[in-house]
Amino acid sequence: MKIIALLILSLGLSANTLATVDPWQTGEDFFQTGDMLLAIQQWEQALSNAPPSQAEHIDKLIHLAVAYQTQANYLQAKTTLQ
Repeated sequence: MKIIALLILSLGLSANTLATVDPWQTGEDFFQTGDMLLAIQQWEQALSNAPPSQAEHIDKLIHLAVAYQTQANYLQAKTTLQ
């Protein structure tokens, strides 16, 4: 019985870990490894899901614009900052 309870508890904890994936951090990880397209995708998702405070929002938009710039997508980088 204890084994079943521990198994259920561990499954619940695993599910919570999977549910708390932060798209902003995932994008940052992709950015650090040079995968700009996936970084952009994750950051756009993060910005659309939960708008942070104004200062955080501006900081995140700057990061997103830099990622666009590394892809030579200068128009999108400019649009992101406007």
